Amino acid sequence: MTAENDSASDSHANRASPKHKQAVQDLSACFTDVIPELEVRAEIYQVPDFCLKEEIFQVFAEDLPCTVASLETACAASDEMAIRRHGHSLEGMGGMVGFAVLSVVGGELCKAARAHVWDRCAALTACLRRWCITQGWTKPKAS
Repeated sequence: MTAENDSASDSHANRASPKHKQAVQDLSACFTDVIPELEVRAEIYQVPDFCLKEEIFQVFAEDLPCTVASLETACAASDEMAIRRHGHSLEGMGGMVGFAVLSVVGGELCKAARAHVWDRCAALTACLRRWCITQGWTKPKAS
């Protein structure tokens, strides 16, 4: 690869935007008191900054409110399989979109659903809802 191609690649490098980085910090803050050793556990899911694609992040942000709504419905019904399905999806996507903490949250949802600890599932889902609201990605659930 020539120096000219290198500079073209650098100018189009995929980097997390400041908004994305703030969202990551906000996510960690939402779950720090809920999940022990969160940051340490999230490290295994972390991807290098240069791998992040802002387009994927945007699609993820648009879809997350639907996932949270589905999780709320599943929690209300104590639907183990639905909670595990959504948790597994979050676990896989978290690191790919630069939200390693979300991968830990997804794993925690799966674990709580398998153990039928519905209050834990609901608490984790409520934290997700609050985080989405702080990011402007969803409106608060209607009462």
